[in-house]
Amino acid sequence: MENNSKKLNLVYDKWDDDTEKPTPNGSWDASNLIRHFIVDSVKYKKFELKKCKLKDVYENKDEKYYYFFTHGRDELSQIFTRKLDSTTKLPFDIDILNCLKDCSNFYFVYITEHEPDTENGFRMLREFILYHKLNESQFYVINNNAKLDEYKLKYNSGINVHSLQFISHSSTKVLDYVGGCNFVPKKTGKFAMLFNKSPRSQRASLLCLLMKNELLNQMNWSFVPTYNVKIDKWYFKDLLNDDDINDIESEIDKFSKLEMKVSDFEEEKNWFTKHKEPNMDGLPKIMTIPEYPKNYENSYVNIVTESKFFKKHNVIHISEKSFRPFYYYQIPLILASEGHVKKMRDRYDLDFFDDIIDHSYDGIKNDRDRLYSFVKEIERIFQNKDQIIEFYKNNQERFENNKRKIIKNLDLVNDDYEFFKNLI
Repeated sequence: MENNSKKLNLVYDKWDDDTEKPTPNGSWDASNLIRHFIVDSVKYKKFELKKCKLKDVYENKDEKYYYFFTHGRDELSQIFTRKLDSTTKLPFDIDILNCLKDCSNFYFVYITEHEPDTENGFRMLREFILYHKLNESQFYVINNNAKLDEYKLKYNSGINVHSLQFISHSSTKVLDYVGGCNFVPKKTGKFAMLFNKSPRSQRASLLCLLMKNELLNQMNWSFVPTYNVKIDKWYFKDLLNDDDINDIESEIDKFSKLEMKVSDFEEEKNWFTKHKEPNMDGLPKIMTIPEYPKNYENSYVNIVTESKFFKKHNVIHISEKSFRPFYYYQIPLILASEGHVKKMRDRYDLDFFDDIIDHSYDGIKNDRDRLYSFVKEIERIFQNKDQIIEFYKNNQERFENNKRKIIKNLDLVNDDYEFFKNLI
């Protein structure tokens, strides 16, 4: 270990009087996440974490202190009150506010483990900082949104941002643990696969459109929601227009009666039960959902539907779903927010096989139009299945190279380690 000066000071304002242990600031203790990067990093010299009280900030002005506020699915826009002059609905205690004003060595960090946050949340945080005459440089926003740097530039803000690579590393760690599959030129399953867990209107819309076009029955697909959701015409109003909805009325009716659809190779498993989380009994603890390579090695194309899709959020959320096609030697089609595919190209240098797949849907700003362009490309691919299969057989090295690049995600833990170490 390094000397005592190499410690990251984490401030907690609430402590248990009996145990002298701190209460997490927010949904969970950020020290557990930071420790993940320390433990998994290959760096020889590791820094330590020190849990501190607010009074330590005042007493040691030559040291830096950080108050990590953790939030999960709640966005910053939900945490901040719209009434900036409110003293009863501050996003944190008045003591924290006063310390930020009094102590230049004190920093406030909003962090999520694997969720992104929206532009609206960033904007509201900045408005709060300016209203209370705080120093923007004493604030950090850290989450899995690949557009954080764009927010900073757009608002000419001094808020520190860091796009966390936790999902990139942790999901690859799971894939590597499972072991993947071999490159199989001649698949025995259906041409394409399309898995769906958490209900989203873009996912339901895609399923209905593919059913309408008689393509869904040619896919290995799933629909395994962990909670009951009412799928009716109103469910599609945020994405489709009235004519669109009327056109798929019959398909909407079928999905309204569908409680669950398990994928082809998982029908004999006991992993999925209606409106419940997956049964993980007997599966490794490293998994959060069942990971069955047989599904992937038997389809040429993997149609991915990301959780973040709508333009209004202005988010790029690259989750584990987007990495699987590349790890399992598949051709990817990813339905997500505008620019998702481009960001993956730029960040990970992945081959999206643009010489045979048209990913122009990725650049369409209008959500409805992007969805329909995506469906049109799926239709074109199915019309040219023989050509796609022949391409697949003749380009093994390109698929192997994609997998090698995904495995490199394991090294991203070192980048996040350095980020947190440099806070000291």
